[in-house]
Amino acid sequence: MGRTERQSESATEVVGAYTVRGSLLEAGAATYFSHREANEDVLLGGGGELKNWRPDFLQRHRRYALRAMFGPPLLIHPLPGEVSPEPDPGGFGGDSPRYKDSHDSRFLAGTDYAQYFDKKCPGYFLIGSCENGHRYAKELYCDREWCPECGEKWSEAHQRRYSRLLPKAQQLKVMGYFVVEWPLKSRGKLRRKKALARVGIMIRAVLSGKWEISQRRRRGERISKDQELQIRAGWFPRGITRWHYFGDVAREIREDLKCLTWGGEPPETSQDGQERRYNPHQNVLIDYGFIVPGKLERIKRSLRAALQEPDLIVHYGFTREPAKMVHALKYITRATFRDWMWAPDVAADLYQFHNVRSWGKWLSREDLKAHPELAEWTQDDLEGEPELKIQHVVDLESGICPRCGKPIEWAGPFPIKALEGMEKQDLGAGYYELSQVRAPPGMDTVMMLRAAGYQGPVEGELCGN
Repeated sequence: MGRTERQSESATEVVGAYTVRGSLLEAGAATYFSHREANEDVLLGGGGELKNWRPDFLQRHRRYALRAMFGPPLLIHPLPGEVSPEPDPGGFGGDSPRYKDSHDSRFLAGTDYAQYFDKKCPGYFLIGSCENGHRYAKELYCDREWCPECGEKWSEAHQRRYSRLLPKAQQLKVMGYFVVEWPLKSRGKLRRKKALARVGIMIRAVLSGKWEISQRRRRGERISKDQELQIRAGWFPRGITRWHYFGDVAREIREDLKCLTWGGEPPETSQDGQERRYNPHQNVLIDYGFIVPGKLERIKRSLRAALQEPDLIVHYGFTREPAKMVHALKYITRATFRDWMWAPDVAADLYQFHNVRSWGKWLSREDLKAHPELAEWTQDDLEGEPELKIQHVVDLESGICPRCGKPIEWAGPFPIKALEGMEKQDLGAGYYELSQVRAPPGMDTVMMLRAAGYQGPVEGELCGN
């Protein structure tokens, strides 16, 4: 960082601004800052009059870089007449962060983010086929939770998320379910995908035993491979994690997840309503059942110490019934970020964020299909849940032909309108089976003779030129 010095008043329209040697402002380039923008920076900086506004140039530059990327800042105390008088519809506390309760044309104007938020699904589709000629079509969805199509409960995107995790859930004889929630005062730390990813890595490290091993080695202990395996055996060998961004955890445990057996007394339902309040909480599925109270408290202490959050809220439940496992899996794969205006800065930063993570050793879908006896339960064990028996979707999400089990190669994308005129059969979750490409007359006989080793001429064979 260069030497900071006061610049002459003629070099910029902001009197007394600071700059860094070698910058454009020092060279005399004038930058326009409106009265409105200056007031916003004063309010974001904690108050004060405009004449006393002297922020450091680097901090001011960062603010306006964010403005160009995400639009006007969400003020904790907005200027009069700029926001709705509705009390806290966005759940941020204080005044509403929404501008005039509607999509402001200035917000994200002139950037690619406008198309990112307003994109409609499905716009394209793929065509896939296996070596045996079975053909399928796959609609492409953005899988953004605030999308009107992808965010709906049990939509095509929801079914695909569920289908991708179902093979792992079928390997669990008993399913444990952690919910890690942050207190209200600390939720602002998790408004960027880097923070969410870093916290997710730490949670997986704690629950897998990796964090305890690293802490012991940091204290100077020598841990052999046998001791490392012994420490890991005291934790959980495999698990799945997924973030929920909104929702009242206490209400969900008492109403939506009452089918699970929870450790301790379920929390009291809050009275203020938190469906639209930013509440990032991590859902963790593990291969474990009942946890004794002493071990559960040790897990909570470890999570609080690793995340440096003494008021961290941790809930735990479990079940042994396949139907309840499916219900929990369907629940954690649902969308909670239903409106991007609830937290526009978070929505813009979640681009290419991998929400679902796992650790440990899992059998692939191909292994389970080849050896069904390795699964602890199947979809045939589910009773009264016909919409959950989507075996074709599970195979197609794994890239396997549901008819012959061969790998599928996909080509495209193609405009979605081209799919309307095709002869197809709906398989669910945006997948369709297309008519099979038939071989020319006599080709079956030719292929049979070639497979038998005959290389001579055959009547009816194509020339090949």
